[in-house]
Amino acid sequence: MQFLITDMYVLMLQLMLMGSAIFAHATESDREQHLLVLFPTWAIQGWWWWLGVRRLSRARVASRLRRAVFLGVAVPFAFGNFFLLAVLIPLYAGSSSSGSGFVVLAAFLLILFMVFVGCRQLAEWTAQKN
Repeated sequence: MQFLITDMYVLMLQLMLMGSAIFAHATESDREQHLLVLFPTWAIQGWWWWLGVRRLSRARVASRLRRAVFLGVAVPFAFGNFFLLAVLIPLYAGSSSSGSGFVVLAAFLLILFMVFVGCRQLAEWTAQKN
């Protein structure tokens, strides 16, 4: 597996952004709870990054720009959609069966599908040979 320094920069930027988002409104008393959220979040991000780098290495993508776009945009959104679905479907199943709830869920699923398709097209663009 091949790593570029750009890949490492993308990972560091993602970890810093997620850490600052988690600790943005933290107080001193909430510090331990925020750390319990931070470390699993970083583990998931590292795993996504590793899967993305592995995929790029197999596709023999050498362009730094294409690798950065793929790792920074396509990988988090594509993998993130699956985690959002895993959270949303049980929430919807436990809620009342109102018509407006179904419409909101259907609209959100459509948006997730469009993001996933866009990420797939971005991945295809990344793998194109120059």
